[in-house]
Amino acid sequence: MKNAFFSAAFLCFSLTFLGQTANADETIPAWVNNPYEVCSEEQFCATGFGEGLSLARSDARAGIGKIFETKVRSSFSSSLSQENGEVKSADRDVVFEESDVLLTAVEIKETYESPAGVYALAVLNKPLAASLLQDEISKLDEKMEILLSDKEPASVKKAERLYEKRQTLNQRYIILTGHPALEVVSYEDIFKAKKAAGTKRDIYLVFKGEQDPAVEDAVKSVFIDNGYALVQTPSEQARSVVFSMKSKKVPLSVDKFEKYIFYFSMTSAQNSKNQKEAQILSTSIEAIELSEEQALITALEEFEVYLQDHLDDFNF
Repeated sequence: MKNAFFSAAFLCFSLTFLGQTANADETIPAWVNNPYEVCSEEQFCATGFGEGLSLARSDARAGIGKIFETKVRSSFSSSLSQENGEVKSADRDVVFEESDVLLTAVEIKETYESPAGVYALAVLNKPLAASLLQDEISKLDEKMEILLSDKEPASVKKAERLYEKRQTLNQRYIILTGHPALEVVSYEDIFKAKKAAGTKRDIYLVFKGEQDPAVEDAVKSVFIDNGYALVQTPSEQARSVVFSMKSKKVPLSVDKFEKYIFYFSMTSAQNSKNQKEAQILSTSIEAIELSEEQALITALEEFEVYLQDHLDDFNF
């Protein structure tokens, strides 16, 4: 009986010891703490971590993006839950990356699951990314040449914005290759074209709806940046433009955060005496922040970009 007892005890001890030995032998991959342990000189690498596979991959890609100042943001719409490594919820927390040509060249090479969570290794192939950037830069060069040949103020302004975008891509290209992409259109070309194009017609700008100095300043700035002259009094020569903004708070099941929808619209008449107005812009932007003031700042930043992109489409 004693022999049977000691045999059973020895067997349990042996199984426990073997289990501990197996856990000890399960080493953490080197790339978890140092991603460049497994990366070549032609690669950029980053390690990401998350409660599930989806968040770990997103975090790893964000690590690559940070090298090029790629913005990665999280939009909170409700509580977050995890199911088999996927982000699940009726009103889920959506984690997304802003569109960027470089992120298309990022590959998740390895993953590792630990008791604390999941690790992911993201790898960016430098030659492939440089080739993609060169293609994008070449497209911008072609567009700028066409716009500058038009010689209209609106076209020159569009070319200037494309040049600024090209500069950003070129900085990333330098990081990848060590040298800049050859310039087809220079800033001197843009500057000369702006002087030759002159300014557009006068605009009499009126603000209605909810009043906010920051919104008014932002809208005025976009018009001025696009070559319009803002006048203080109405006249037959000045185009009349009415800008309006309204906001609405909507329910949100996330503690401490508030969600707002901002409605922006613009109408225009041929001049101050022409009372027939036509709507030329109508859009809404959602923002989730800690307060309405912060939400407006976020929405206004997005609206400024929207207005810049569409202002030249209006027949002023």
